Amino acid sequence: MLNISVIIVKIKSLPKKYILIGIIAITLIVIGIFTILKSKQNLGYDFVEARKGTLSQEVNVSGKLKPSQNLDLGFEIGGVLILFEVALPNLIFKKRLN
Repeated sequence: MLNISVIIVKIKSLPKKYILIGIIAITLIVIGIFTILKSKQNLGYDFVEARKGTLSQEVNVSGKLKPSQNLDLGFEIGGVLILFEVALPNLIFKKRLN
């Protein structure tokens, strides 16, 4: 295990340029760690007590809507069926409707 006085002597024997670079590097590391820890404190989460109820959220946007499915409705014969008399339990066939 190194003694602190030995470490200080070794640091003093280094050129001043390396000592200055080391001090700047340590300062930048400390500032970086402080910035990261401070930014984690302000994440912007909103906590709400859980309770039974209806959850709703309003969104105000503009644009065009596209349907998820397209459905083409086509009627071959137009008109209104007014009266079609059939006694139960008689069967009705397609040809009889024409």
